[in-house]
Amino acid sequence: MLKSLSAVALFLLVSSPALTVQKNSSTSTSGAKAEVQKAEAQWNDCILRRDIECAGSFLAEDYFLMIDIEGQPLVKVPRDLWLKNLAGYYIEAMSIDETHISVYGDTAVATLRYSQKAHTAGNRYITGNFMLTDVWIKTAKGWKIAQRNSCRAEKLPQSASH
Repeated sequence: MLKSLSAVALFLLVSSPALTVQKNSSTSTSGAKAEVQKAEAQWNDCILRRDIECAGSFLAEDYFLMIDIEGQPLVKVPRDLWLKNLAGYYIEAMSIDETHISVYGDTAVATLRYSQKAHTAGNRYITGNFMLTDVWIKTAKGWKIAQRNSCRAEKLPQSASH
């Protein structure tokens, strides 16, 4: 009987930390998702206001924007050029209609359904619906965005819309 109780006690002792780690990991992931969600909203507000200092505070040192333009090679806009261009990027209206965040340790991926009506200082109109994918990394200074990927949303086929 004592041997059976010892085996049960040993099992509980060994398995309890694993259960605690699993629970803490889940709590940690939901906390990280909330942190990234908040940072995402704040960063996009900085962009809307064309606040270069504020927007820059969310960027990792090697941040870049990757843009997909139909019929062209991918366009990579490095951090400094992106910040310079922000001053002349006028968003008349924007909407983030859906956000999905996944956390993988010290990396998080935020996927946004985004629409905007915007133009540049050179009167290039950038209006439409987009899917944005933001890659966030956890640093000693908090969550920083390392990369944003932007592509236009596909149109629903005509036959499917009826």
